[in-house]
Amino acid sequence: TIECKIAVGYEAISITIESPENISYTKHAIPIIATNSSNAEKGWYRFRNGSTGTWSINYSLIWDPVRLKWYNSTPLCWSNDKYELQVFMNNSYGLIFSNTIWFTVDDIPPYLTQIYRE
Repeated sequence: TIECKIAVGYEAISITIESPENISYTKHAIPIIATNSSNAEKGWYRFRNGSTGTWSINYSLIWDPVRLKWYNSTPLCWSNDKYELQVFMNNSYGLIFSNTIWFTVDDIPPYLTQIYRE
């Protein structure tokens, strides 16, 4: 008998999420911007907020060949909450890679209460 093994090499896609960052924002219009280390055929994202904990549907990302970045296709306006964002990309072999970021949107200023001691 003859044994034949075929190995298919592929390069993993390393995804960097440039926006949003892992910080708290006081603005609501925060785009999704991602880059990748090697060829990706498709990019998409989903998110969940701390209020419901339910994942959104998948939304497509658009590739910009001039800036070499992936962008969300429609303007986003995030409400005050904590978010977990996952960005996915797949390669020509159909393998899916992802990266996750957490961020907060909070435009409510803190209230200070003065306490008087007598």
